[in-house]
Amino acid sequence: MASVVSRLALTVALALPASAALPSPASRAVTVKEAKALAFEALTPRQRRLPSIGYEVAPSSRLGRYLNVTVTWQGLSEGSVVVDNFAVDTRTADVWSSTSSCSEKTNGRLRELQRNLRRRLGVSPSEHARLKGRGPLCNG
Repeated sequence: MASVVSRLALTVALALPASAALPSPASRAVTVKEAKALAFEALTPRQRRLPSIGYEVAPSSRLGRYLNVTVTWQGLSEGSVVVDNFAVDTRTADVWSSTSSCSEKTNGRLRELQRNLRRRLGVSPSEHARLKGRGPLCNG
């Protein structure tokens, strides 16, 4: 009986298109590369044109579901200048200001990237509404 069930499960798995497979738990999180792309899209159009944009990404020490992204550019010969700081929610791809309480970042380009990432993460609109937080700096 067990071998019949195993063969049936394998047959069903092989018959499903790859897009129908559920994402593995490890793939259900925003990657560092994706967090950088989200941070770039959260910048203003003027900020996106700055030369030599760089990123420093670190997990949030206080709240594990966020990646802190500091965006810099080579503004001075002595070193880089901070453009902005963001907290990227690794479960929902939401982008928040790391310096302003409860300030979520949004614009057309960012929303489009978030939609694509949520699709990859397997986060439906209803699941996004359930998972969505108020931001890492919100009180209460």
